Amino acid sequence: MQKDRKKYGLIFGILGLFLCIVDIRIPTGIYYPAFESFKNQAPETVAMVIEQVRGDVWQLDLFPDLLGYLSLIVSCCFFWNVKGQKKSARKIFRRPVPYLCVAFGIDLFYELIPFLLNGNYRYRLTYGIYFVALIFHTLAVFEYAMCFGHASENVHNHQDNNVTIIIMMFGFLAMVIKEVVWFYQILWGAAIYYAVALILLEIAAGRFYRERSYMVLDAEVTEE
Repeated sequence: MQKDRKKYGLIFGILGLFLCIVDIRIPTGIYYPAFESFKNQAPETVAMVIEQVRGDVWQLDLFPDLLGYLSLIVSCCFFWNVKGQKKSARKIFRRPVPYLCVAFGIDLFYELIPFLLNGNYRYRLTYGIYFVALIFHTLAVFEYAMCFGHASENVHNHQDNNVTIIIMMFGFLAMVIKEVVWFYQILWGAAIYYAVALILLEIAAGRFYRERSYMVLDAEVTEE
C-alpha cells in the first residue's frame, strides 16, 4: 500500500508538472462580450492588452494549468499519507498546497475576467492579474519541485541533486522571461525562451526521476 501511494504520487506529480509547463492554446470560437472603450491616457497599452494579450475569443489551453494544479495537490496528498515513515519527510509535501490553491483560484479568475467585467476593469485586471498569476504559478510549481528535490536528497546524491535544482531554477527563470516577453508581444523572443525553458526543465525532470529511489519516504524510520 505504501509503494502504491508513492507510485501514484509520482504519476500525478509528473502529470501535474507536464500540464503546468506545456502551454498550447487554440481558439474555441467562443467570443467574449464586446469590449467597451473608455477614456484613458494610454490607448496603445489598452489596445495591446485587450486586443493582443487577451484577444476577443476564448483560447482553450490543451494542457490546462488548472488540472495541473489539481494533479500536484493530489500528488502531495499521496506523498504525505505514506504511513509509518518519518514525519518531517511527509510534512514537506504540505508546503506547496497553499501556493497551488492560490494559483488555481487566480488562474480561474483570470480566465473569467472577460466574461464578468468590461471597460476599465477588464483592462486593469487583465494587466495586473496576468503578472500576479505568473508569480503564483511559478511559486507553486517551483515549490513542489523543490519539495521533491529535498525529499529525494541524501549523502549519496547531494551534489547531483544540487546541480538538478540549479538547472531547474534556470528553467523556471527562462519560463518567467518568456511570459513577460510574450505579454509585450515580442513573439520571437518568447519562442526562444520557451524552448530554453522546456529543455532545461526536461533535463531537471529526468534527473529527479532517476533519483526517485532515494526518496526519504522509503526510509524505514519510526514516526517522530
